[in-house]
Amino acid sequence: MVKPGLYRPMTHECKHLGDLLKTEASVIKRHFKNHKWFKHLKGDAEAQIDFIDKYGFIMREMYCGYICSDREDCYLAREFIPIDEKPLYEQLEFKFDK
Repeated sequence: MVKPGLYRPMTHECKHLGDLLKTEASVIKRHFKNHKWFKHLKGDAEAQIDFIDKYGFIMREMYCGYICSDREDCYLAREFIPIDEKPLYEQLEFKFDK
């Protein structure tokens, strides 16, 4: 977390896209055969697309919100950071918005 009084600009593009894609590829490889069999998909490309469509958002949320080392300074990751790990002013804004 950023210490009070320090200013670090937020980034508006992912600096760790390669790491995110490596993580996704690892998860897909681990579960690919079971997913393909369970969904009765014949082609590998079709199964990869289906897996990413169904689970890609979860993988991104887990990586950006929990794993990424720059998540506190990343505009794109802000929505994925768990509410109890956000600064207090963001926690309160979130509760008032709902």
